[in-house]
Amino acid sequence: METGFLFLNEDDYNLKKTSREKELQEMAKQVLPGGVVGMSALPENMIFIPAYGKGSKIYDVSGNEYIDYHCGSGPIILGHNFPPLTQAIKEQMEKGSHFSTVLNEPIIRLAEKIVQLIPGAEKVRFGLSGTDGTLYAIRLARALYKKEKILKFEGAYHGYHDYALMSNHRTKKLYDFPKPEPASSGIPEGVINSVLVAPYNNIEMTESIIKKYQDQLAAVIVEPYQRSIKPKPGFLKDLRAITNKYGICLIFDEVVTGFRMALGGAQEFYGVQADLTVIGKGLGNGYPVSAVCGSSKMLEHYNPTTGTLDYAFQTGTLNGNPISAVAGLTVIQALQKPGIYERWRRMSENLRQGLREIFKRYGVACQVVGDDAPFWHTEFTDQEIVDFRSSLTSDKSKLLKFECELMKHGIFAVPGNGKKYISAVHTDEDIQKTLEICEKIISKF
Repeated sequence: METGFLFLNEDDYNLKKTSREKELQEMAKQVLPGGVVGMSALPENMIFIPAYGKGSKIYDVSGNEYIDYHCGSGPIILGHNFPPLTQAIKEQMEKGSHFSTVLNEPIIRLAEKIVQLIPGAEKVRFGLSGTDGTLYAIRLARALYKKEKILKFEGAYHGYHDYALMSNHRTKKLYDFPKPEPASSGIPEGVINSVLVAPYNNIEMTESIIKKYQDQLAAVIVEPYQRSIKPKPGFLKDLRAITNKYGICLIFDEVVTGFRMALGGAQEFYGVQADLTVIGKGLGNGYPVSAVCGSSKMLEHYNPTTGTLDYAFQTGTLNGNPISAVAGLTVIQALQKPGIYERWRRMSENLRQGLREIFKRYGVACQVVGDDAPFWHTEFTDQEIVDFRSSLTSDKSKLLKFECELMKHGIFAVPGNGKKYISAVHTDEDIQKTLEICEKIISKF
């Protein structure tokens, strides 16, 4: 199996495993494609199976402890087994776990909270994942603006529906803009032809593409903080002004940044408001929930009683699930406590700055990115990272070696999976231990 890990001596990266964990791993190979449930395929000797999590730590079937910087790929912003959340879920489970797509009180109250917190949100429509949300938002924009094309930014990840799987973080061919590259087989040519691609943080080229295709372009969708790449000063405000100028819908994919950068997400943090906002991940702290937010005028086109041709179909058997709604309400309540974001940002910056000092001390060229946000990532290059193509200057073999060493030393950050998340319940002790481990690793590079 091609994994990208072949340059490593896997004998150097053996994790301690019990016979039970080895048995489960072999069982997974028999019943799951690649023996995995997603895209992450670890080196054979480093595959591990978490048994449970508590706070900022996870523990595998063999009893090994890891400081968790994967955080469920982002959703776990309040740590594992957060006591108030666990209690709230138990109480709701006793009342019922699901009532189809009819109303329930928790989902109504969650919608009310979101409207209060997210800039520009007057109404909300729920889904289960970020993929749901970006698909729903793109469909709504096409319905309202009567155009078919959308523009996204190279290297951005908006989920796994066909329109999103274009020139994402796995792209290889680097076509001339605005030509997209499908990131999966099985995508129809018509879908490929409906997507345009621009370089993130390059407002001049972005505007030139928008101007050229303005009569065909329904929406621009952007991660306001793309993966682990910070927006240049003014980029988001200029993008807002340009989409207004040409009458094009601006969609912010805040699946990652929503509730993580601020209660109102990156829009609140950077002071820029989109037409439609997609949130998810952290809202549920591991429970499946997402939402499309926007003005009443726009969101009413999801109303199934409108009787107009502008109706944009949006539903799902588990949308509006009360368990997920209770999770969302509990997360918001916890994040509204005074000082939590200040502590979160301070802790994150301490980790990033500590890493920068370590790399400098040992003469290792590395960009530690993630400023403004509670996550971090290392790019082994002396070049500034401003977009997807500049990130390709990073030495991926060094990055993979570093991340495998992190796993070996008890830090869970899936090798090759990009940014590492910091939860609101990580501690100063976690940060200090992480820096000590990183120095031990880097001193031998």
